[in-house]
Amino acid sequence: MRLQAYLDRNGITQTAFANILSDVVNRGRAPAMQRRLAKQQVQRLCAATRAPSEDLMAALYIATGGKVQPNDFYELPDLDARGAAPECAHQEVAA
Repeated sequence: MRLQAYLDRNGITQTAFANILSDVVNRGRAPAMQRRLAKQQVQRLCAATRAPSEDLMAALYIATGGKVQPNDFYELPDLDARGAAPECAHQEVAA
């Protein structure tokens, strides 16, 4: 699920989610190492202009209860019932 769809479905503003995500990112960090995410960072994540870093993606996954996943930041083709992309469905993949 795209991040903006998750926020819309759950009635969460980008500003509120920036605070939620900041809390997840900062869990277990010393106060001097904590950082706050700005609404603008959440806006960029919603626009999917680039994939988040690995630690931020993990925080997104946790903060959304697994509803927003790494694949949601990429334009991937739909797969057919066999798990192959339609344009590749007739090709066998070499092991």
